[in-house]
Amino acid sequence: MEKWRLLDLETPNQAAMNLAIEEAFFITRIEAKVPPTVRFWRNRSAVVVGYSQSVEAEVNLEVCRDRGIQVLRRFSGGGAVYHDLGNINYSVVAKEDHINPNWDILDTYEHFAKAILSGLVFLSINAEFRQPNMIFLNGRKISGMAQHRFYDVILLHGTLLL
Repeated sequence: MEKWRLLDLETPNQAAMNLAIEEAFFITRIEAKVPPTVRFWRNRSAVVVGYSQSVEAEVNLEVCRDRGIQVLRRFSGGGAVYHDLGNINYSVVAKEDHINPNWDILDTYEHFAKAILSGLVFLSINAEFRQPNMIFLNGRKISGMAQHRFYDVILLHGTLLL
């Protein structure tokens, strides 16, 4: 079994670069050029929409333009997300057999949510997982996840409000 790598690559002014790095890790994992990877990163102000969302329906483009907020599209599905230095983003890129080849999309969300919840418990934060892909604290959403699968490779990523 391959060893995993942990990357903490912070390029906070470059949301587009962070998304490109994430996609590059996914493609190079498909090509077996990189090991399974966990990455933590942050962005300055940006709105990131899922691949099938309508930017005009999800984002107030005038407000983003006035406030200098970048608007970008990621290659995974899911809803629109506002990134700033008040949240941390995480990405996991691995072949299915490094995670569990029998898990479906919902199983994968639940597994990674449990890992995040364990970290939060360590910090004395008692949050809860809600299907399909969210973590709540005191009735408010503090984390959401999305995934992209191609061949036998999974990219799971999400945000966690700090």
